[in-house]
Amino acid sequence: MRRHQVILAVAGALFIALTFTACSSALLRSLFPVNLSAAGTGKFVYAANHDSGTASGYTINATTGALSVIPGSPFSTGIAAGPTEVATDPSGKFVYILDDTGDVYGFAINATSGALTPVPGIDFPTAGFPTGLAVDPSGKFVFVANSFDGIDVFAINATNGALTAVVGSPFPGGGCETNELAIHPSGSFLFVTDAECGELHTISINATTGALTSVGAAMAAGTGPSSVTTTGTIQ
Repeated sequence: MRRHQVILAVAGALFIALTFTACSSALLRSLFPVNLSAAGTGKFVYAANHDSGTASGYTINATTGALSVIPGSPFSTGIAAGPTEVATDPSGKFVYILDDTGDVYGFAINATSGALTPVPGIDFPTAGFPTGLAVDPSGKFVFVANSFDGIDVFAINATNGALTAVVGSPFPGGGCETNELAIHPSGSFLFVTDAECGELHTISINATTGALTSVGAAMAAGTGPSSVTTTGTIQ
């Protein structure tokens, strides 16, 4: 159910594109797309295809919102365990994709065509079972929610998109579990769902180091909160 909820959270920001293409056969070429992300430039949108181990890319018509398939799409990710979540950096230069077993993969976006190529190192291990992914508005950090293993924080190499774990990572997340996360538009705070305890946590982000610090007491949520978003962001 979590995957469907993530898609709906993103769909609100891509409503025009989706309404124009929901019945298009081009979107059905890959098996079971489970997550969407729009590039920061607003030119491209990418879907992670769990059962085919690929990522589909589309160019967005700036006037109508209609999508057209990027040449070469769907792109091989090398993720045998299946892509689950995808996020782009705000500059529209890089795409990051989670797999089922504990890794985040990085790809560079061709600014003209939208084609994807692996960043150096491509495969970056996380602390556990990744369930959520977000990139901060400054484009400096990638955050990965790891279920019962806290939150991984990676620094983004602004030149090539490669990831390096920041000092202290992984950091504590939810009180019982860390499922999904969203970043405040200022980049100062991270909001984390805890489905096990039914809570929502606020975490402060150090703008220089990326280190995380819990802020205040957890807020009670409904039963099994599995997705979160804030106004002003599509993460």
